[in-house]
Amino acid sequence: MSELLKSMTTRVVGVSFDNDDGTSRQDIISGLSVGEALLLNYHEYENEPAYAVTDALGNCIGHVSKELAATIYQKYKDCYFAVSVDDITGGDSGLKYGCVINIDIYDSAPDFSQNESPIAATVDDSVSAPVQNAESIKTNRVYSVVFTVIGALLILVGLVLLLIAPLGGAVAIAGGVLSIIVGRKYKKS
Repeated sequence: MSELLKSMTTRVVGVSFDNDDGTSRQDIISGLSVGEALLLNYHEYENEPAYAVTDALGNCIGHVSKELAATIYQKYKDCYFAVSVDDITGGDSGLKYGCVINIDIYDSAPDFSQNESPIAATVDDSVSAPVQNAESIKTNRVYSVVFTVIGALLILVGLVLLLIAPLGGAVAIAGGVLSIIVGRKYKKS
């Protein structure tokens, strides 16, 4: 049985930068939900330990601070991490998004129940191993986009139908709104 060595909450740094592949960290953070599992990926930056914070699909949202990275590497480099979103800040009135994460450090890999964090990684893993199938997370995002697009199309068709058959147009618009609501629910899951 694994033992929880330390639990900490920290702000992710570097969230306003874009990734090397051109993806926007701000866009990635805007799609995260509180409680969503994340990963810590060890690498070196300017010959010092660094930990990138990524979502389940490997999209980088930023890093832990330089000081925290050094502490984690010195004290807990052979431990197991369970990382999750604690809070999403900003995003309103033109403010940039921020992300606060919770890091639980275990001496070995814990047995997670279905209600706990589904993803964790050891520090020595250059590519983190998901405990739960990351495909289900990707599938939810695909469903979110599909339902949202279908909803938008139904609303457009409904507006045109309002001129020809008002009842049919109203039904199509209601179906479109319902589809968008379902898409948002998939985005949050």
